[in-house]
Amino acid sequence: MPVRDFVWPEETLLVSIRRNEQDILPHGDTILRMDDTLLILTDTDHATDVRRQLRKKTLIK
Repeated sequence: MPVRDFVWPEETLLVSIRRNEQDILPHGDTILRMDDTLLILTDTDHATDVRRQLRKKTLIK
């Protein structure tokens, strides 16, 4: 799923993606994969929403 298609809550920033021992700076056309490690900045009020959205897209368990 491309980053641009993901609905991020307000006050949320996808900073980087760690994939296969490599850091990726995400752009709109970057595809998120199941085994990616995402560095996301958000406030505590939106952290649950971010996890819920990632689960909905089956990117996390």
